This record gives sequence, C-alpha cells and structure tokens, in this order.
Amino acid sequence: MVHRFAQAPYKVQKPFYPEGEGVVHVVVLHTAGGIVGGDLLKANIELKQDSKVLLTTATAGKVYRSLAEVSQQKIICNLASGSCLEWLPQEMILFNGAIYHQQMQIELADGAIFLGWDINRYGRTAAGQRYISGNYLSNVEITQAGKPLWIDRQNIIGDIEFIDSPNTLDGHSVTGTLVLLGIKLEGKIWEQLKQIKKIDQNWGFTALPKGLVCRYRGDSTQQAQHLFRQIWAILRPFYLGVNIPAVRVWQNLLF
Repeated sequence: MVHRFAQAPYKVQKPFYPEGEGVVHVVVLHTAGGIVGGDLLKANIELKQDSKVLLTTATAGKVYRSLAEVSQQKIICNLASGSCLEWLPQEMILFNGAIYHQQMQIELADGAIFLGWDINRYGRTAAGQRYISGNYLSNVEITQAGKPLWIDRQNIIGDIEFIDSPNTLDGHSVTGTLVLLGIKLEGKIWEQLKQIKKIDQNWGFTALPKGLVCRYRGDSTQQAQHLFRQIWAILRPFYLGVNIPAVRVWQNLLF
C-alpha cells in the first residue's frame, strides 16, 4: 500500500500478506457500527499496475431505520492494467424502515479483473422483523476501457406485497450477487458451477462475454456466504492462479 487515508467513522487497518507478497489483504472498519439517515460513506480505491488486493470488512454492516433521510454509500474503484480487486464485504443488514442508496462505479483498464459480492438481509428476521417499510436502491456500473461490461440496478421496496411477490423476493429475506468481470471463462468452469447448482437450487448464474454473474435468493446469509465461497474457490485458480485463502477476519464466522 502506497497511500492510505481515512476519516472517521471509516478506518483502514494495516495491510497484511497471509498469501505472501503477491496478494495484499485489507480490512475496512466502520467504527460507528451502522449507517443512519443522512450519512454518506464514500470510498475511493485505486489499484496500480499488476497489484492484487483482497478487500473485506470486519463485521456485518447495518442500516438503521430512517423517518425520511437517505443513508448512502458510494464506492469508486479504478484498476490499472494487470491488477485484480477482490471486493468481499460481509453482509449488509437493512433494518425495517431503512432507506439506503448504494452506488458503485468501477473502471477496469485492459487486463484488469474484478471479483465482488454483495449480500443483503432485509429486516432483522431473527427478531421477527420483516422489511415492510423503507427502500433499497443499488446502482452498479462496471466498465473496461470506457466500455460497459455490466450495469445493474436494483430497487427493493419495503412493502408486504412487494416482498412476498414471486417476481421479487417471494417472501425471502436475503439476496446476494457475485460477479467476475474482465476475463472470459473456460468451459470446465461452467461444468463445475452446474454441479453446485444441482445441490443448491437457491441461486443461478449467467454467462457474460467477459465474466459471469451469480444471484442468490433465500433466507440465510450464512448459506449465501458459503455458496459464494464455493464459487470463489472454483474461479480464483483460473483468474489469479492460486486457491482461496483463509481470511483472518472471517475465522470466527460459520461460512
């Protein structure tokens, strides 16, 4: 890491190298414990040529109920040629009444690779709370050399009819998205993914010209995390040439 700056409530921990010098692991902390109405969290990430970074968060994020003001998060990433960013945050929990807007803009140079996942829980279901009030908006734009690779917009409305509709969440409380972009996948990768699909029917995947997108819909963040780790284990040897590591901050989690 050549430059690091954070302003409270963000904190960037000291980088470490459990895989050797080839890949740096970075953990971002949100010391406030959650996002409230009116908050705006911004992160700017720049990868120099041929750098390899695994970036994660220390705990699950929380978005608290808001009467009117919007809670926002904006992430901007620029990846130089030959670099690879693995964006692997822990899940985000939206409390009933949360109004949360997320924006992510990623620019890949030629030869750069991005793998990332996003897992959301709608309502504190363990406490019997459903997401029947509020709004979640997400806008993700990933480009390479100025050309769109993947544009994804989601709008989850906190409303009983919306949440229970088979065309949206079908009564489920957890969604997840995993994307790999910047590299064309080989046929054997798709066969391995199909084998996982036979075991777990709560997800699906779509081939992209230079990558893939996976979607999960269910009721368990642990199931989503475990599934995404299985997919990551298949993909990482192909795009990075090494197996998935044991991420220190995840050690106490039941993935």
